[in-house]
Amino acid sequence: MSKKVSLFSLDDEWSKHAFQLLDVNLLTPEVINVDEKDKGQALESLGRLGSPAFANSFKEPDFPAVLVESGVRGEPRLTYISLSGIQSYIRQEILKEIGNRHITRKDLPYFPEKRNVVCYGEGGKEHFRGPISKAPYNLEKCLSKHDFSSWHEVTGSNIGWLGDMEEEISQSNGKPFLDLLDGVVLFKDDIKRLKAGEQVVTLDSRSIYHVNYEALFLNEGDLIKLHASMMD
Repeated sequence: MSKKVSLFSLDDEWSKHAFQLLDVNLLTPEVINVDEKDKGQALESLGRLGSPAFANSFKEPDFPAVLVESGVRGEPRLTYISLSGIQSYIRQEILKEIGNRHITRKDLPYFPEKRNVVCYGEGGKEHFRGPISKAPYNLEKCLSKHDFSSWHEVTGSNIGWLGDMEEEISQSNGKPFLDLLDGVVLFKDDIKRLKAGEQVVTLDSRSIYHVNYEALFLNEGDLIKLHASMMD
């Protein structure tokens, strides 16, 4: 059995955009049309059919959404709710396709003790370790937007000047910007949101044992990636 992606789609611009994103990244989905009045029933169906891979903590509209069947025996079917959830799935697939070579941060301080974080500059070199209130990037503001607060580890990484990434995307016929060191996939429409002062949530997963959250935001023109996690 090959991988199957099912797009639960409303008749709206977000759903059309989700289809285009999936299609252009070679993840052409089967489309399941959902009437506005049947959204609750469709959401219940998704809950029965698969395990949530994107928590939608920021309460975006639930649709569009995708159900992913890997085609590998024993692997669970996964659901990605909201447009950000679908983009998160696409980011993961792109990184998986090229080898997902980004580094794993080690020797991180335990955040609850002194609210210490670690920040990395371009190239992945550590250049700050200390209280989040004194961090060179405004991680505290980004972190405060999440409804969870009992984090174990928090890091911030400077990916580089957003203008350079915007130029690279414009010169590559809209293909996303990739930073393999920090595992960043930046789409063209992300740039508009970032310039408007929004954060772009790229990872949002949780269970009773863990919470993982990653987001991109601008800090004086530089693209910053926040990573926060809790694992019991």
